[in-house]
Amino acid sequence: NLSSSSYVLADLCSVIYVLEGDTDRIIDMIGLGPGEEIHNMDIDHGLGTIYATGEYNYLVNDSRGNAEQVQREDDVVYVISNISNTRGYSADDTISTERITLYGEIEEGKEGDMSDIAVDTNDNINTIYAGIRYYQGGREGIFIIPDISRNVSKPDGIHNNLSNTIKFIPLGGTGPEQIFVNDQMNTIYALLEYDDFIAIIDGSTNEIKEKIIMQNPRAMSINPSAGLLYVASGDSFWINIVDMTTHKVIGVNTQISYPVASAVNNLTGRVFVAECLECDDFDFTNGTSTY
Repeated sequence: NLSSSSYVLADLCSVIYVLEGDTDRIIDMIGLGPGEEIHNMDIDHGLGTIYATGEYNYLVNDSRGNAEQVQREDDVVYVISNISNTRGYSADDTISTERITLYGEIEEGKEGDMSDIAVDTNDNINTIYAGIRYYQGGREGIFIIPDISRNVSKPDGIHNNLSNTIKFIPLGGTGPEQIFVNDQMNTIYALLEYDDFIAIIDGSTNEIKEKIIMQNPRAMSINPSAGLLYVASGDSFWINIVDMTTHKVIGVNTQISYPVASAVNNLTGRVFVAECLECDDFDFTNGTSTY
């Protein structure tokens, strides 16, 4: 939600659609370049900047000298700035997109998959937290990217004539699915569904303070003003309410068949939960409900 507009990700495409908040009507779109693919995104409402994880696919000459080209994939974070705060926004030449390259994938079968992204806007310094997953061996965890206005470089000392090296935190066996920032407590929450925990990261030191152990946490949302974290977990209908001060479960809701996603309205305190009990049966006869 940016002013009166919403930004919706076109899955596995290089297009972001801009919707009018009052009518949900598409009023514009933002297109990236060939080979650029977005996985997830976050928005700085004040600056009107979109931050997105994704990949960049391109062709290079085969190093074996056989006059053929091979495809390469870079894991990247896109920073799309100069987005207007008005309803009259237009995807024109004033849009500037910066591509922060993280990994270059060359080993077939072990490609990483950029996952969620969250931006800490505390003290007007935008720190980017971008997750990467590996299912077949690799370096899974979270990239911590300093405010891009200060210029950044690749991790592991690989520099590209910039400063302020990106930090990387190894996390879990497969990597994070969701990342949220509580800027009121300067704390980052990373959900790892296949590692059975939620990592709590100190925003000042970028160190893991604690882990909330849960069976298959799969959906998370937060209400910073109320200090509450909502997490769907387990094999069926558990929604855990977690106190973000003590990191303890203080309540459980078991009324929803199979919660798969949730979102909090921080103004009203209401939590919206989507469920899909038989989504994986592939008979396409069961819909999704939102409570």
